[in-house]
This record gives sequence, structure tokens and C-alpha cells, in this order.
Amino acid sequence: MVDRVFEAGAQLNPPSPPASPSSGYPTNGDPVVGTPPTEPGEWWFHMVTEELRAIVAAAGLTPDHTNVTQLLAALQKLEVVGNIGQKSLTATGYILLPGGLIVQWGRNRSTAGAATPVVFPTAFPNQAFIVVTSHGNVSSVDNNAIGINLTLTGFDLWVFRTDGTSGDSIAADWIAIGI
Repeated sequence: MVDRVFEAGAQLNPPSPPASPSSGYPTNGDPVVGTPPTEPGEWWFHMVTEELRAIVAAAGLTPDHTNVTQLLAALQKLEVVGNIGQKSLTATGYILLPGGLIVQWGRNRSTAGAATPVVFPTAFPNQAFIVVTSHGNVSSVDNNAIGINLTLTGFDLWVFRTDGTSGDSIAADWIAIGI
């Protein structure tokens, strides 16, 4: 449809808009009271085809009458539909924002003086930009947490006590941003 291909009867030039269009909603008609059914006409078919074709072209795709999923592909490429808004709003979760930015968060425990692997709720498809950590115990100012070895699928959480002791299990909150 978006390739301007029809089975038969197509013309080279687009049709003209109707001189006096019928506005409103389509009807099947009613022969009892003499109401004729709605006739879409050539302009309507042209208008719908061109609107759909414009979406495909805006996505940088070449219209192809053999591809019956091209409109969906165009909408996904333009980020109108698809995974945008996909989310897991839990204590350890994520949200996919328009433009492809992904924000993830969570709380994990690690033993002071040792790195603990943290796996993101969903992998970043292209790049992990940053992970920011904070010790989860706000009453204890002598604990610190850092994220190291950042990858598309996670990072290593390393917690430590400023007094140099080790062995304690310390909670740490984190936020990661990527695309």
C-alpha cells in the first residue's frame, strides 16, 4: 500500500480532492430511509496511502509493497511504539525513556573490603554510561560504596569502611544510566 502499488486501474497522477466532500463518519447506508452508503472514493485512498507512506519515509525506509510490517518497523524506528516506556518499577528496576535512555536502580549487599558482582535488571543494549553508588545505611557515616568494572550487564560493587575494618555486610544503593 505505501509503495503506491495496486492490483489494477492505477493512474500516473494523484487524484484531486473532492470539490464538496461529505464530512462526518462512514455509514453502511439505510435503503429504508434512502441513506446511501459512504463512498470513500479515490481521494480517500490516496490520502491514507500518502499519510502511511510519509511515516515510512520519515523513518528512512524505502516503501515496499511486499513488506506488510513496514509501517510497524517505521513506527519502531521512529520510537513511536516498541519498548519505550518498558519498565520494572520494583526495588531493583529500570525504565526505558524516549530516545533510548535507560535508567536502572537497586540495592545490593556486599562484604566490606570485597567486590560483589551486581547484574542489572536489563542489559544496556549499546553503552553503559555511569553507575553511581551510595552506602545504604544513612546512620553509618563510615561506610562507602563504589561501582567498578561497569559493563552492559552489570558492575562490581565494592564497599568499604573508612576505619579499614572488613567483613561487615553493607547495603549499598545504586543508579545506572545508559543506552
